[in-house]
Amino acid sequence: MSNPLSVLPDLITPLEQARKQQGLTYQALALASGLTPLAVRQALQGLTSPRITSVVALAQVLGLEVVIVPREVARGLQFGARSEAARVMTRVERLQADTAERDT
Repeated sequence: MSNPLSVLPDLITPLEQARKQQGLTYQALALASGLTPLAVRQALQGLTSPRITSVVALAQVLGLEVVIVPREVARGLQFGARSEAARVMTRVERLQADTAERDT
C-alpha cells in the first residue's frame, strides 16, 4: 500500500492554483471558509496535512468539488484539460472500440 500522504500534493495543488487564479489572499480565503489564515496558508503550502473538512471548505469557496473515484478512473483524469489519450472511456465506448478492432 502506498503512503496516504503521497496524494496530498494532488489534492492541494488545484486548491492553490484556484486561489491564485481568483486573486484571493490566504486571509480572504480563510474568512470565507471559516478557517484561520494560518491553517489555510499552511495547508495550501503543503506545510501541514489538512483535515478533509478543511479541504472541502476551501474547495467550496473556490468553486471546486472534492470527489472520490476509483483509482482506475483517477489515473485517466488530469487537472484542467484532458488529453484525448487520457480520456476515460465509458463501457459503451469500450465495447464499440473492441468491436471495431475485431472487425479490422
